[in-house]
Amino acid sequence: MKTYLFIILLACIFVGCNQQKNERFNYTLIKSMIDVTPDQVEKFDAITSRYTTLGRETYDKFHHDKEKLAKELEKVAKNQDAEMQSLLSEAQYVIYEREIKIERKGREQHNMNLIKNALEMDSTQQVQFDRANEAFYTTLIDNHDNYHGKPDVYLEYYKELDVSRRAAFEEFMNSDQYNLYLKLVDEYKIGKSEH
Repeated sequence: MKTYLFIILLACIFVGCNQQKNERFNYTLIKSMIDVTPDQVEKFDAITSRYTTLGRETYDKFHHDKEKLAKELEKVAKNQDAEMQSLLSEAQYVIYEREIKIERKGREQHNMNLIKNALEMDSTQQVQFDRANEAFYTTLIDNHDNYHGKPDVYLEYYKELDVSRRAAFEEFMNSDQYNLYLKLVDEYKIGKSEH
């Protein structure tokens, strides 16, 4: 099940479910983190643009066969990474590789894990957090066809689902934890910067 969720998430990101029309991943963030040189910027942008288009085409061709789609998108990602490795210095590539893995799995889910760690919950709370979060993302992804290509519908659906997730969190967190959660959600722009 997790493999299929990853495939669908990766496909969503490649084919343009992101609210930012021209960036499926946060390449602006990645470029700033690896400190690309002026000479590298144009080549970096050309590579990411080409592979975003290829990812879209791959999704269109194989979206009815999840296993084939997963294999083909993995090839697209590997080829993009190989080109990036030849463009970037070794130190830059280490950062690129780390950050692109986060983007491909979902930066928001990564940030939710950072939030979870910051809340200093006991083991029972952590299990409850993971269950509520997993239910949220599973439901969101399972309903992808209803909002694909419709950012306004996506945002509305996200907000509706988030009410349930927040209610679940509020039940098992103490008030200090929950208030910190709300603060960190704003800080990490949860629900605003992904998809």
